[in-house]
Amino acid sequence: MVILDKQVLGRGAVYIYIQFIVSAISGYVFWLIMTQLTSSALIGSLSVVIATTEILVSVAVVGLPDSLQRFLGKFFYERKPSESKIYVSASLFILAAGIIISSLFVFFAGFLFDSTEFDSNLKLVMILIIASNSTQTLLSSVVISSLNTKSLPIINILSSTVKIVLSIILVLLGNGVTVLAFSYLLVPNILSSILLAIITINLLKPVSKKEESQNKIRFKRASRDLFVGGVANWIPLLITTIGYQLGTIVIFGFKGSSDTAVYFLTLNIVTAILLASASLFTIALPALSSIQDARKRLAWQTIRWSALISIPLSASLIFYSGDIMRLFGENYVHGDFSLQILLLSILPTVIAGGIGNLVFSYGNYKQSFTIDFAMSLPRTALYFILIPIYGIAGGAISFLIGSLLALAVSIIIISKIKMIILWRDLAIIFIIPTAIGFLMHILQVNFIVGILVTIIVTYVLLLKFHIILPGDLDDLINVLPSGISNQISRFLKKIY
Repeated sequence: MVILDKQVLGRGAVYIYIQFIVSAISGYVFWLIMTQLTSSALIGSLSVVIATTEILVSVAVVGLPDSLQRFLGKFFYERKPSESKIYVSASLFILAAGIIISSLFVFFAGFLFDSTEFDSNLKLVMILIIASNSTQTLLSSVVISSLNTKSLPIINILSSTVKIVLSIILVLLGNGVTVLAFSYLLVPNILSSILLAIITINLLKPVSKKEESQNKIRFKRASRDLFVGGVANWIPLLITTIGYQLGTIVIFGFKGSSDTAVYFLTLNIVTAILLASASLFTIALPALSSIQDARKRLAWQTIRWSALISIPLSASLIFYSGDIMRLFGENYVHGDFSLQILLLSILPTVIAGGIGNLVFSYGNYKQSFTIDFAMSLPRTALYFILIPIYGIAGGAISFLIGSLLALAVSIIIISKIKMIILWRDLAIIFIIPTAIGFLMHILQVNFIVGILVTIIVTYVLLLKFHIILPGDLDDLINVLPSGISNQISRFLKKIY
C-alpha cells in the first residue's frame, strides 16, 4: 500500500513538474523571441502589468487554493466526491467576492497608470486577467488535490502554444502593451479555465445518488472552513506575492522600463528553476494533509528532492550568468550580477518553502505566516531603500536577504517541532556543483558545455557519496508508466 501511495504521489508530482517545465520553456522561448522583435521598454511595461495582476490575483483568491487542497486532499483520498463538491462550490462563491474587490481596486486606482504609457483600455483587460487567472488557479488546486494531474501539462501545452503564436502575430502588427497583455495573459487563462472546469465537473460526479444524499456537510460550514483556512494563508500569500513581484514595479518607478525588463527576465530565470520545488510542494500539501504519520519524513524528502533538482542547475548558471543574459541581447547583459545574486536565494527558498508547507498541513497557520512574513517584509522594505541606490542589483539583494531571513525563522521552527534536516546532505548538494561550475569557469569552458558537465558530474558524485540512494532511483522508476519502468528495471538488473 505504501508503494502504491508513493507511486501515485510521485506520478502526480511528475505531471505537475512537466506542467511547470512547459511553462518555463514556453516563457523562456516567448521572452527570447520578444527581445528580438520588440524594445526593452515594451517588455518592461508588460512586466509591470504581469507583476500588478499577480499581486491582485493573490488578493482575489483569498488564500483559497491551499485551504481547498487541505480539505479536498482528505475527501478525494476517502472517495467522498459530494463533500468535495460542496467545498468547491463554497470556494467559487468566496472567489467571486475576491475578484470583485480586486477589480474595484483596478477601476478606482486607474490614476496610477496616468503617468505611464498605458492606455485606458488596460484597466478592463487587467480586470479580465485577474478574474480568469484567479479561476484557473482555484480549479488547478481541485485537480491537484485529486492527485490525478495527468491533464495539467496537456492544458499547459495548449495554452502556451496559443499565447506564443498569438503574441508574435500581434507584436509583428505593431500593437502595444494592452494588446500584448490580452494575448499573453488573458487568452491562455480563459482557455485553461474552461478545460479545468470540464475536468473538475467530472471529478466531482457522485458515485451514486445514495452517496450524494448521505452528505452531511453544509454549504455554510464549508464556507466557514475555507474562509478561516484561506484567510490564515491569504495574508502570508499576499505578503509573499508582494515581496516577490513588487521589485519589478519599484524598479519601473525609479529606473524606467528598460531596467525593469532586465530585472524581470533575471527573476523569471530563477522562478523557472524554482518550479521543481513548486511542483513537489504543490503535490505534497494535499498528501501531507491526508496522512497522520510520517509527515515530517515526507516534508524532508520534498526538500531534499527539490534541492537535488534545482541546486545543480542554479549553481552552474552562477558562473555563466553573463552568457545566459546575452542570449536575450546585449542590452540585457548588465543583468548578470543581479541574476547571480538571485540564484543564491534558491536553496534558502527551497528549505523555507518545505518547512512552511509542513506546518501549514498541520494547521499551524501562525508558524506558516511567520516564515512568509520573515521572507517578504524585509524584501518589500529594502526594495524602496536599495533599488534607488543600486538599481536592479538592489532588487536582487533585497530578494536574497528575504530568503535568508525566512531560512533563519524556519530553522527556529523545526527545532520546536523536532523535525530532522540532514544539513550535511544539503551542504554537499550545494558545494559540489558550485566547485565544478567554478572550475569550468576558470578553464573558460563554453557555457553550454560547462553547464552540462557541471550537472552530469554533480549527479555522478552525489551517487558516489550516497546522497542519491538506490531507493531514490527505484522511486523515480516507479513513477514512470509501467511499460517504461519495467524496461528500465530489466536493463538495470542486467547491469548489476
